[in-house]
Amino acid sequence: MYTATFTPDVSNAEAGSVKVNASSYSDTAGNAGTVSNTVSFTGDTQVPTVSVTLNPDTVLAGDVSVATFTFSEAVSGFSLAGTTVHGGALTNLVHVGLNGAGHDVYTATFTPDVSDTEAGSVKVNASSYSDIAGNAGTASNTATIGGDTLAPTVSIAADRNALLAGQTALVTFTFSEQIASFALGDVTVHGGALGNLVHVGVNASGQDIYTAIFTPDESNAEAGSVQVRASSYTDVAGNTGAASGTVNFTGDTKAPTVSVAASPSTVLAGQTSVVTFTFSEHVMGLALNDTVVAGGALSNLVHVGLNMSGQDVYTALFTPDINDVLLGSIRITASSYADDAGNAGAASNTATIGGDTHSPTVSVAADHTVLHAGDAALMTFTFSEAVAGFGLGDITVHGGLLGSLVHVGLNGSGHDIYTAIFTPDVTDHLSADLAVAGASYSDVAGNAGAASGAITFSGDTKPPAAPRVALHQDTGFSASDHITNNALIDCTNSDAADTLRFKADGASSFSAVAPVFTTDGVHTVTVQEVDAAGNVSVSSSLTFILDTTAPHLTGITATPSGGVGATGSLVQLTVGFNETVHVNGGTPTLTLNDGGSAIYDAAATALLGDSSKLVFDHIVSSTNRAGSLAVTGFAANGANVVDLAGNAASLSAVSAAFDALHINETIAPAYTIGAITRPELHLDLGGHVIMDATASAFAGQYGMQYLFLGLPAGTPYQTVADFHL
Repeated sequence: MYTATFTPDVSNAEAGSVKVNASSYSDTAGNAGTVSNTVSFTGDTQVPTVSVTLNPDTVLAGDVSVATFTFSEAVSGFSLAGTTVHGGALTNLVHVGLNGAGHDVYTATFTPDVSDTEAGSVKVNASSYSDIAGNAGTASNTATIGGDTLAPTVSIAADRNALLAGQTALVTFTFSEQIASFALGDVTVHGGALGNLVHVGVNASGQDIYTAIFTPDESNAEAGSVQVRASSYTDVAGNTGAASGTVNFTGDTKAPTVSVAASPSTVLAGQTSVVTFTFSEHVMGLALNDTVVAGGALSNLVHVGLNMSGQDVYTALFTPDINDVLLGSIRITASSYADDAGNAGAASNTATIGGDTHSPTVSVAADHTVLHAGDAALMTFTFSEAVAGFGLGDITVHGGLLGSLVHVGLNGSGHDIYTAIFTPDVTDHLSADLAVAGASYSDVAGNAGAASGAITFSGDTKPPAAPRVALHQDTGFSASDHITNNALIDCTNSDAADTLRFKADGASSFSAVAPVFTTDGVHTVTVQEVDAAGNVSVSSSLTFILDTTAPHLTGITATPSGGVGATGSLVQLTVGFNETVHVNGGTPTLTLNDGGSAIYDAAATALLGDSSKLVFDHIVSSTNRAGSLAVTGFAANGANVVDLAGNAASLSAVSAAFDALHINETIAPAYTIGAITRPELHLDLGGHVIMDATASAFAGQYGMQYLFLGLPAGTPYQTVADFHL
């Protein structure tokens, strides 16, 4: 008999067997043995195992990790009691089931302890589980987990919580541990601003220290606060920090202010200005010595009280200095007042007051005050300064008129100068005055000026009336044309007590001797009358023409000037003189050699337009006949031909011949044949030879037939007698 130990393979499904092979043994005799029967073995010979993992394996405050248990096969009897846990707690075991590889999977939640240095671990204990066959499992690996699971905290403190204007608070931030970073943006601030953040460092207790400056808003009722927001900072491990407590600030952080206003801000002489001090809030008091004043004085301080906006109001009265250019100002100095909390006030603005508080004056002067006829006084108005305007209506005038106002301008002393002309009334006894009326003018700023002193005038300003000057006799055709042949002048005084002065023909000065005129031509005499005061009248002048020479003939013309004047035709004879003439009295005529006369034609003379000529008309009759018309004399017939001065023309020898003008006849020129020369013959308008003396003498010498030598064919043989003979 033999025995042996069978050690199966490690397998979840064991299929083992044992048999003795044939001929593998023999008996003593050497006989090979036969194969034995087969002994078979079954079962699960593989022990289950498990692996443990933690995810994540590093945690922060508040984090958990999932523990995963992966068994090599399906197991039974696994619970959290079969695990060994350090640095935390394992909960929430979940049987996930078999995965695709046949592994049995469980999970649980690992919650780490709170610690700055986490050292956690999880493992499955040996024999704490078994597979389905009952094989006890082996112990697992140990899964470890590290990290920082303690969240940082921060506390805040301020060196002061009650603040005044201009004050700040030092705020200290004490963190429970070192933090990764900290910024002003991590802090919630109300009622002010946080600045100047400084990292002081880590103290001996491992606390991280920061400081900052809290500057409050300007407010009469400060309600400030500072708080670090939750999760706004982290420790070095990355744990977010909790919110801090809140540090509160109170107080009055708004310094009072004051504005100063002056009304009016521009003043004139005698005016004052109300100054109003408006404080931003109620103040503990204001005195005049808290103000700085220039260009005047401040008085009558009144506390008006709080207005509807809560502003504290005071008023005072500003009385300016007297000055042409006022430079007034009022201001309140800094820290001269305080609000109820004790905050010192800021300096005010400077309220300015300008203007001109000096009233202008004026003085009046005249270049002379005793006046005569025709005199005027130059008035000078000197103002103490420039004035806005000045007119004649600003002046009170008696006994005359003021005019010709001229603005001369400013002199070197800044005085404004005007001039005007005073013309006195015309009177024998002048009593006049003038003065600038008070408040009638103002300076440029508008200050009304004071009245001037009065200027008075005296004298005799009434000239005598102009003397009468006339010709003693204005001779000639017109009694008013000042053309005369009489040189006497009549001058008559307006007052017998006055004297006369004369000036003639462009003389440079007047004389007391009356002029005498002896030559023909234009003369002018000017006469003035002078009274006892020396006043001279308006000049009376007389211009006249002295003409003592009679007019004379300059010639006679005929119209027509040639040709034949037949019966019924008009021949006008124009008699010219050396000057203008007129016909007075009757109607004169000109005697003619054709047996007729020419009669003066006034209408034709007027139409001629030449006053130095007279027109005479001759209407040819059948009895008028002349080979060449001629004027042989002048018949006055009661008329006078005179010039403008009345001088009569001498017409005793008036004559004129017009050789080319034939009256009722024509002329046949002389004709020579051989030794005989027929004389010039006169023919009537029918062509008959007129037997005048010349024709009769020739016919008597040579015979009638020789009269017709050289005459045109058809000349009538019958002759006519010369009726002039």
